[in-house]
Amino acid sequence: MEFDRDALLQVFVAEAQEGLATMEQCLVALETRPDDAELVNELFRAAHTLKGNSASLGFSAIAEFTHVLEDLLHPLAREGARATRSFMTLLLEAVDLLRGQVEKASAGDDSPAPGQAALLEALKASSTGEAGPDGLREGADASAARSRSRRARGLRVDVDRLDRLMTLAGEIAIARSRVDGLIDALGEQGGAIREAHRDAQRLDREMHELVMQTRMVPLGPGFRQHVRTVRDLSVACGKQARLAIEGEDVEADLAVVEQLRDPLTHMIRNAVDHGVEMPDERRAP
Repeated sequence: MEFDRDALLQVFVAEAQEGLATMEQCLVALETRPDDAELVNELFRAAHTLKGNSASLGFSAIAEFTHVLEDLLHPLAREGARATRSFMTLLLEAVDLLRGQVEKASAGDDSPAPGQAALLEALKASSTGEAGPDGLREGADASAARSRSRRARGLRVDVDRLDRLMTLAGEIAIARSRVDGLIDALGEQGGAIREAHRDAQRLDREMHELVMQTRMVPLGPGFRQHVRTVRDLSVACGKQARLAIEGEDVEADLAVVEQLRDPLTHMIRNAVDHGVEMPDERRAP
């Protein structure tokens, strides 16, 4: 069967990036909610999907690395098992490595990443406790899984196509105005035409509103990437901080959301660096 490998590769990269973002969010969330079984399940699903998709396209380096990573994640599913921050840091480094691997694969390079073997050894040692108290430790009172909302049905659409739709909607509005003038020139003779044109106007307005809504995206996914930023900065600085997000379902135009990314990153880094005291200072009377 013939297929467009380039198009398939684009879908693979988009799904891989989405899956790695999910893995990253789950790992960070597990540090504060270690008993959430659904988080562990979602983590496994994302890793398993990446492994399968990579293997189907012949990216053996990604598939093999993800397979080993899956095995190392299994202890997290054990009731009462909790991963230490050091182990989570290594798992997050593995996600970062996979991001680089996916980018290389999209350019036709499926070779193992530098440092991959060393990272796997560190993960294995940490998960088995060979590296000291940095692997998995047992916790008490593991709770039942929390129910999570199902994802809405969706379809990836190229942004250029959305922009073209917006342009066409604007051109249709201009053409409709010209038709309005022609109908008015007909006077009473244009009654039936005017009525049909009003129906077309109504449908055109609905289509224009729908195109506008298609460009609207929730702020949550863009904000959630900063949870990792806060987590890594707080670890590096020896501080205790986490990012709480409210209003994730609020929607904005895609272009606005993209422009928010860099300023938000700068603000959040400054907040952790200069706005949060060290633990001893915060406890001081």
